[in-house]
Amino acid sequence: MVAHLAAVFGYLGVVISVFVYLAPVLTFMKIYGEKSTVGYSVMPYTVALMSSGIWLYYGAIEKDGHLLIGVNAFGCVVETVYIIMYIVYSPPHRQIRTIRLLSILLSILCTVILFTFFMWKGNTREEIVSWICFGASISVYAATVGSVVRAIRTRSVAFMPITLTCVLTVNAIIWGVYGFLRGDAAIWVPNTIGLVLGVVQVIVYLVLRGPDATVAEPGLEMAAVDGEPLEVAAAGESPAVAEPQLEMAAVDGEPLEVAAVGESELGLEVV
Repeated sequence: MVAHLAAVFGYLGVVISVFVYLAPVLTFMKIYGEKSTVGYSVMPYTVALMSSGIWLYYGAIEKDGHLLIGVNAFGCVVETVYIIMYIVYSPPHRQIRTIRLLSILLSILCTVILFTFFMWKGNTREEIVSWICFGASISVYAATVGSVVRAIRTRSVAFMPITLTCVLTVNAIIWGVYGFLRGDAAIWVPNTIGLVLGVVQVIVYLVLRGPDATVAEPGLEMAAVDGEPLEVAAAGESPAVAEPQLEMAAVDGEPLEVAAVGESELGLEVV
């Protein structure tokens, strides 16, 4: 009975994992429409790519890992597309930073795969890789925490990936139950931690998303000052410039334009 229930949650986990990978589609549709990454972070997607890679490797060395291979191969493809789009629509300095971060994470992934493949065999290798997957799962859930810190600091939920957070929270519940039914701590422990982190992020979002919360208006271009988003101007519009106020004088009861406030009167034409 428990084995059948675990299998059901395993297949549910595969389905929800697909939704996890597809959750950022709306975010990247916005990035594509704006032709700018605005204030979104690439960290969740690079970490998700690394996590998918290590879980794909774990599925390849496990006896019954066909489900893991399928869903994580799909994840690797989707996350790669997201990252490429992010790089294309990023400013040059952010492109360099993103490529550097991606290179570091992929180097770590390749080192882990090669090291564990040649150093250990059989069950020992599976167990070691499963605990590496443990850490990778926690990193995926923790990757969106930075946006929560930023939201609290700026009192704005404009750039919190709330769709991704909600789907990850549901994903944590399903995989947590699956791991618990199988008695696999490497699965249920990180997903329990992910559940807690997800609930905290949703609470922060709901608290800050009130009538006084700052939400980015569509079509507004954003700039950053010391890492903080700053509204510059609506796309295609010029920043508002205060018009000079004219002082008026009277000559023989008739109003006469004298000069703009703060301007020299030497520019007046004398007749």
